[in-house]
Amino acid sequence: KDWNIYVDQYFHDMLPHRNKEDVYNQGPKTARETKGRAGLVALGSLLVGMEANYFVLTTASNWSRLMNELRKNILNPRCNN
Repeated sequence: KDWNIYVDQYFHDMLPHRNKEDVYNQGPKTARETKGRAGLVALGSLLVGMEANYFVLTTASNWSRLMNELRKNILNPRCNN
């Protein structure tokens, strides 16, 4: 089977705003630096991600946990699993 792997645009757009130090929550700083664009791009990524048929997720990521909860509680019941 052939695989198509896509990297989210959010990852590329936010790279310049990532702190080189190991700081846990850069969300407020990034939101301020991007004048809110980070949140808009993140919501767009969420909508596009919910269209995917398959996911590779990790429980260490809040984003992955959010995607999995949306899948389990919204998509699966509407699509009969």
